Amino acid sequence: MFMKKKPSSKVIVLSASEKLQFLFQVSLMLCQRISVAKTLEILVQTQKSRKIKKVCQTILEEISHGNSIAVSVDAILQPPAFFLAIIRSGEKTGHLGTYLLKAYTFSKKQYDAKKDRRSQAFYPLFVFVSTFFLSCGIVAFAIPNMVSMAESLQLVLPGTILSLLSFFTWVEMNWGYLVFGFLLLIALFWWFLRRNRYWIDWLLLRLPFYNSYIRKKELLSLFTLLSMLLKDQIPLEKALELSLETIQKEPLRDELSFIFQQIYTGNMDLTKFASAFGKQGSFIAFLKSSVNKEQFIENTDFLISVISQEIDDSKKKVTKLIEPVSLGFIGLMVLFVITKVYLPMFEMFSSMEWMSGF
Repeated sequence: MFMKKKPSSKVIVLSASEKLQFLFQVSLMLCQRISVAKTLEILVQTQKSRKIKKVCQTILEEISHGNSIAVSVDAILQPPAFFLAIIRSGEKTGHLGTYLLKAYTFSKKQYDAKKDRRSQAFYPLFVFVSTFFLSCGIVAFAIPNMVSMAESLQLVLPGTILSLLSFFTWVEMNWGYLVFGFLLLIALFWWFLRRNRYWIDWLLLRLPFYNSYIRKKELLSLFTLLSMLLKDQIPLEKALELSLETIQKEPLRDELSFIFQQIYTGNMDLTKFASAFGKQGSFIAFLKSSVNKEQFIENTDFLISVISQEIDDSKKKVTKLIEPVSLGFIGLMVLFVITKVYLPMFEMFSSMEWMSGF
C-alpha cells in the first residue's frame, strides 16, 4: 500500500517582502493556467533569492511524495491560518491562482499600512530609546564620580545616591544570574503560553479593547474567504466551514462555528449573542437579513470594507498615541535623573561650610 511521506519538519523563514514576492509570482503564473509543478520549476530557474528557490524546491519534493500543496506549504513556511485556509480552499475549488492573487492583494494592503505606521512611529520611538540610554549613561557615570568626590571631601552621600549605588553594585555582581533568570523566565513563559493557549486566548478575548480589535481582524479574514467561496458557487454550509479555518483564536472559532450553525439552520436568536459580540453582533444580524445568496455576497463584501476601515482607523489612533506616550516616558526619565541624581548632588555640596561664603 502506498504511504504518503510525512512533510519535512524544517521550516524556512522568509521576510515579509520575500513572502509577497513569492505569493505574487506564484499567483500570476497559476492564473495563466500554468500547473503548480511547472510554476515552481520556473521560479527555481529564474529566482535570485536563495530562500525562495529553496522553498520552491522543497515544495516540489513534498508534492512529488504525494502531499497536498496546503500540507507542504504548512510544513515548510508555517503560514498564518488565513493563508493556509486560502490554499486549501483554492485546491478544493480548482481556482488556486485566483485565491492566491486575492491573498496577495490582502497582504500587500496590510504590508503597506504596516510600513506607513512604522515610519510614523520611528521618530518618537527613536527619541525615547535615545533618551533612555542617555539617562542610563548619565546615571552610570555621574554616580561613581559623585562618590569619589564625596569621599575626597569627606561628605555624607544622600540616601537616594546610596540606594542607586547599591543597586548598580548588586547588578554588576549578579548580572550573569540576572541574564540567566531572564532567559529562563522567557522560556517558561513561552512554554506556559503553548500549553495554555486556548484559555489564555479565552481570557484575552474578554478584555474590552483587545476583544473588539481581534474580533474585527479575525472576521475580516473570515468574510474575505467566505465571499470568494460563495462567488465560486460553493454551498453556504461548506463555505462557512472552510472560512472558519481562517480564525486563529480557537475560542473565537468555536463561538463563530456555533453561531454560523444557527444562521444556517435558521434557529439563531440574535439578542442572545448581542452582548457576546458587541458591535460584531450587528454584522451577524446584517448577514442574517439577506434574502438570497446574491444579497448575502453583497452584504459580505460591504462588511469587508466596513471592518477593514474600522481596523485601519483603530491602528491609526494607536500610532498617534505613540508620540505623546513616548514624550511622557521621556519626561519621567528626565524627572528621575533630576530628582534622584542632580538635586541630591546640589544639596550635598550646598551643605559644605566652605561654600557658604559664595
